Amino acid sequence: MSADPPVIVIPHHRRADLLRLALDAVADQHVILVDDSPKGCGARPGPRLQVVRTAGSTGFARAANAGLRAAQAAGWDRALLLNDDAVPAPGCVAALAAAWRPKDGALGPVLIDPEGA
Repeated sequence: MSADPPVIVIPHHRRADLLRLALDAVADQHVILVDDSPKGCGARPGPRLQVVRTAGSTGFARAANAGLRAAQAAGWDRALLLNDDAVPAPGCVAALAAAWRPKDGALGPVLIDPEGA
């Protein structure tokens, strides 16, 4: 069992304003941003940010798979797949990492909409 944080994989298509909120929420984590936007979002790689560009508009599943392949190629054995319009609550990634057990194939957080439901 490891409490090491997973890499965060964020497929992105359209809403740069929401993407910025998601990226800010996981700024202390390693992130693979999959740019699936039609014209490119202009994101630049950084110390904790890897950018993978698709052909554009390939769809969420293909973009997610491209990000997961990049994570695997970089040596990550765990990844948190995050929609580009989702903002993890403080401590969410650490809590998921702490709950992870070797037999677990996948874990997911509780999703709460803006109204609290």
